[in-house]
Amino acid sequence: MSDANTVSHSATGSALGYYFQAVYALVVLLDAGGDDAGVSVETLDDVFLETQSEKSLHQLKHSIDATTSISVYSDEIWKTLKVWIDGYSDIRQINAKLILSSVATFAPDSPLNRLVPSDSGPLLREPLLLSLRKEAERVCKKRAEHKAAGKISPPFAKKAPGCEAFLNMDEKDQRDLINRIEFRPGTYQITDAVAEVAARLSEIPLKERLQVAERLLEWWDRQVVCSLTQERGRIIQKIELQQKVLLLIKECAEQKLPTDLIRKKPPSDHTILDNIRRQIELVGGDQTIVDRASREEWRARNQRAKWLELDFSVSDELASFDDLLCEEWQDRHDRLRMTLKGADHGAKQEAGMTLLDWSHFDAPNQISPFRGHVTESSLVRGSYQMLANDLIIGWHCDYKELLK
Repeated sequence: MSDANTVSHSATGSALGYYFQAVYALVVLLDAGGDDAGVSVETLDDVFLETQSEKSLHQLKHSIDATTSISVYSDEIWKTLKVWIDGYSDIRQINAKLILSSVATFAPDSPLNRLVPSDSGPLLREPLLLSLRKEAERVCKKRAEHKAAGKISPPFAKKAPGCEAFLNMDEKDQRDLINRIEFRPGTYQITDAVAEVAARLSEIPLKERLQVAERLLEWWDRQVVCSLTQERGRIIQKIELQQKVLLLIKECAEQKLPTDLIRKKPPSDHTILDNIRRQIELVGGDQTIVDRASREEWRARNQRAKWLELDFSVSDELASFDDLLCEEWQDRHDRLRMTLKGADHGAKQEAGMTLLDWSHFDAPNQISPFRGHVTESSLVRGSYQMLANDLIIGWHCDYKELLK
């Protein structure tokens, strides 16, 4: 495998790992019992959950092969312990529970199984504590022998920092740290994210559950990104999540179409469609008007595409809506062609610009909304630009002849 491919696969794994953190945080918050719960990503740990009565730090090991058995010898265990040891004073101060979630499991005979919740109550963890000390001492001894022999690159480089930090704790703190840990094996994979969220939306009819889960994840992804970029508070509250779920349920019940994209700005690399520019330049429009039209076309096109993705039956309604737009335009364009016979180029340009301005400023208020709740002006404005790009309509009275 080439170095480029190796880097690509590594980057993909890291990206999926970060995305899994966001999904895991959503599932944790959905499962949280209290209305006062809040969750954050990449604050005190991968995921941090807090309520008035309990706080928990979650370390996620999603990148480990699900078929792997973790033991006290595993690098991942010691890397996790190192993270928690470094933050131990804060952990103790807030009295936090420590959760280790992984797609993998422990070896059947491993003392680490004492970290797995059991119906019979918490198992005595002294054997685990002794095993961890023994492994840490073994690693540190081997490294010391290696250095004493004058050899370079001592062994166990990945887990050595965790082993050394563990041995530097006094026995009381070691015991307290281990007693705080809970292991959750066999955690779901990132490919099961939508299904995991949907399983927690039992109040929504089964037929719509996956669709609502996908839309909830879209909203959640944005909240997590905004929390990381400090465009919003770092903690996402349970009440915010509850309100969004209720809104999605309401929209589902009303068969309400989302209008989220119709308020967004196009990406910086958005390309202006050629026929939109040609149509506007034909009536003397400048770059400002071209940019305005391109923005509205992008909004309408992407929002309409999302509606069709959610419910393809909307296609008939959209076709009828376009027919209505064309009819309103046709009445005005026919009038232009009749009154401008024999007129000079300047007069035709001026009349065409008036028609273009009508589609942007007046048509949204004069044409019936697509649906009762879809009243955004950009749908009318952008749909007209979509039709103009396809040369179904135009602004100049002679656009068909001039744009052949």
